[in-house]
Amino acid sequence: MKSHLARGVLVARGIAAAVGFAALLSAGPASAWEYPLLPHVNGLAFFPETPTTETHTFAQLSAYYPGQCWRLIDTVFVDSAHVRVTISRSNDCTDTLSYWNHYFDLGFLAAGMHELNVHCTVLEPGQPPVEEEITVPFEVVQAPGPPPPPPYTLPLLEIIQVLPPHPLPGEPVTIRLQGFKPFTCTTIHDEAVLDQENIQASFTYAETCADTTQRWQRDFFMGSYAPGAYRVNIRLTVNHGTDSSSVQYHAALIWVRDPSVPPPIDSSVTILHAIEIDPPAPTISDRVFVRARGRMPFDCGFVQDALMDSYGHLWVTLVRGTGCEDTSRAWSASWDLGPLAAGDHALELDVRLRVNGITTSHYYPVAFRVTDPDAPPPPPPPPVDSSQAGLSPSHPNPFRDQTNFEVSLEESQVVELAVFDLLGRRVNTIHRGMLPSGKSLMAWDGRRSDGSRAPGGIYFYRLTRPGSIVNRRVVLLASP
Repeated sequence: MKSHLARGVLVARGIAAAVGFAALLSAGPASAWEYPLLPHVNGLAFFPETPTTETHTFAQLSAYYPGQCWRLIDTVFVDSAHVRVTISRSNDCTDTLSYWNHYFDLGFLAAGMHELNVHCTVLEPGQPPVEEEITVPFEVVQAPGPPPPPPYTLPLLEIIQVLPPHPLPGEPVTIRLQGFKPFTCTTIHDEAVLDQENIQASFTYAETCADTTQRWQRDFFMGSYAPGAYRVNIRLTVNHGTDSSSVQYHAALIWVRDPSVPPPIDSSVTILHAIEIDPPAPTISDRVFVRARGRMPFDCGFVQDALMDSYGHLWVTLVRGTGCEDTSRAWSASWDLGPLAAGDHALELDVRLRVNGITTSHYYPVAFRVTDPDAPPPPPPPPVDSSQAGLSPSHPNPFRDQTNFEVSLEESQVVELAVFDLLGRRVNTIHRGMLPSGKSLMAWDGRRSDGSRAPGGIYFYRLTRPGSIVNRRVVLLASP
């Protein structure tokens, strides 16, 4: 072993013979262990190489066996300090070298020294099991600052409502803002009505919080207005850390109507009816189009522009005109995204209404997947445990906002409950740790671990506990 490797303790137990390994000594924490880690587990590496408090820490176990046939038959994540693998001798090798590797997601870890206990059970026909074990110390360093928002997020401000929609002169007016918090733990402060034309609010990252719900809502009481149209400027400040912030500017439109004059905007109209991806299942060789259609909230409207930028933002501006013959109010727009790389893509559509020189915005998420037909086939979905013991079906299924299910245990124990996609990638960890005996109610809100909404599709929620892994399927509907 290299001299920089930290002290590890190796324990090998077996009825046939004990493995004679001495303790490994060194001065500092481990970042990667060289061969052999254990007699049948050759290597351990951490990702990132220097784990930080900013991201999940992953541990990869690996092994290769020149001239021998072995295969990995089981893995168990006990907790962030204990992982287990089971290997068995095999007779179906097609090569003179067999190998395997497996990742364990240890989650977010606090700064400081940690230990990872690796336990390997070795099975050979006609022989009693051999247990091998080693404890590896490693260090997690403090990240320089709070984690930045994910590369694409749900909109900070999604809905602007004027209540009532068309107030009468002298009637109190409220502006209601709704959206998604920029961080898992967000403090909302400095909410104020500066005057009847300006309101503001601030969103600041917090290390801990009791409320981790993703959505937020605030009401601003504006008083009453005389007949006419009024623009209210909205200033939202996002504080990412002590020296990093950004500002978003929005606007609300208040129409105080004369009772004898019909309102300029029909608030009962659904502006956006559908967002479609063309082709519906794009590949890397296709030109991808986003098409949107809906209904104007006013007569004689037209699409003034339909544009996009390099950051995944699309917008269409609907403008009220005069003197038209077509009063169907239907509108449509499309955006040519060109060929795209394989993977998940998330965009944001801003439908803007412009009336009498005042513009208001309505935001909608756009998510889809691009595939590569020539790529190796994805691994099969997680196997379904025929007994399904301990994990109930989810309800509702399919679902859009939240699905619920139960975990049933005969005795209290450490378990992990997580959601995976069809490619076997972890989408979110719902629970990791001790659960009591009996039934525990769980739920998934259709979001990834970073708080963003997962695209519609088929997912598996998996219960992992000592000695068993149970999977069930659930269908997440796309956002309307």
